[in-house]
Amino acid sequence: MAVKKAKRATGLARVTTELRGAQKEAEKVLRRVRKQVDSMLPTASRKGLERIEARVEKVQKDLDKARKRTVKEAEARARRVLDSVGHRAASMMKPLVANLDIASKSDVDRLRKRIHDLELRVHKAVTAPAEHAA
Repeated sequence: MAVKKAKRATGLARVTTELRGAQKEAEKVLRRVRKQVDSMLPTASRKGLERIEARVEKVQKDLDKARKRTVKEAEARARRVLDSVGHRAASMMKPLVANLDIASKSDVDRLRKRIHDLELRVHKAVTAPAEHAA
């Protein structure tokens, strides 16, 4: 059984893969440097930095919640405005459409029947004298 060789990534896929690898490596370096800095700092300074970090994370979470809430409120407001505009347009168009002289379906059906009946009468009138002349 032949063993398949793995295809090498080319072009953009290769660059993306290399960037991911570089990002992972940079994260490892940052973790190592952070540990070294933490070990060199006095306890009071380290605790102060941890409190600041906790505050920053809390502010980030609060801002994210506020952003989501604002987006949700804006979408709801936009829906209400669109609904309102639709209702206004419909209420403005009703009187205009009511005043138009447009035949309804029943009017058209009644006219179609009358035309059909008239065509039959004309046809009978035209063919009847020809039969009497013979």
